[in-house]
Amino acid sequence: MVTTKEKTEKLPPLEKIATLVSDLDQLRIQVEHQIIQEKPLDDLVDLVFLDDLSSQTGVSIDTMKKKLKEVDGKVFKLGKKYVIRKINLLEVLERMERI
Repeated sequence: MVTTKEKTEKLPPLEKIATLVSDLDQLRIQVEHQIIQEKPLDDLVDLVFLDDLSSQTGVSIDTMKKKLKEVDGKVFKLGKKYVIRKINLLEVLERMERI
């Protein structure tokens, strides 16, 4: 197997960056796939109700929904309540921590 260093040694700068980005994307996909396979199905489909989340944080449901959607939170309406999958909420919180 050829290493990334070997692949990029003789490439021009822009091609070197493209190769590095491609290798990083492949690694990210592999890691995400591995993480999803290790999580129980319940963790992937479990829902968090926005009204519960908003009461815990002292923020209105509309504000909570807006903030989550700003960072690609996949909020949806289930019956009369807004919900987000627990796995997606964790991803959103991680993105918000980086901001």
